[in-house]
Amino acid sequence: MYVKAPNQTVETFPYSIGDLRRDNPNTSFPRNPSDAVLADWGVYPVTVATQPTLNPGEVAELESTPTYINGAWIVNWTVRNLTQDETNGMAYQARMDRDRLLASSDWTQLPDSPLDATSKSAWSDYRQDLRDITSQTTFPYVITWPTAP
Repeated sequence: MYVKAPNQTVETFPYSIGDLRRDNPNTSFPRNPSDAVLADWGVYPVTVATQPTLNPGEVAELESTPTYINGAWIVNWTVRNLTQDETNGMAYQARMDRDRLLASSDWTQLPDSPLDATSKSAWSDYRQDLRDITSQTTFPYVITWPTAP
């Protein structure tokens, strides 16, 4: 990933070696131009910063333009809180996943289930744990899913 930034001013991002060749059709560039050759044309490699650690309810998004920091072009992350709509969507999806797991284990609670009383009780506990995921303090951001017996 590259940026075209003559005089350390972002002109085009993202930019590629293919873009450089198209922008300069009368110039022959090496197959893999060095950083020095690219710099002669105002083109520089871009590094993506390490994604920050997030708290529940936060999301990290890449910034749209790199910044020049200590001699290098870096794309940083912006951390923001999830919107109410995003949170509601996560909760809805978690409930859908939970309901699918409950439906797939309904057979364990039927009177004619082939399970013995101990197994049936373990499945009943599992199903209750599934129903209780919405009570977890980090729901819907981080969910500890129970393990089926």
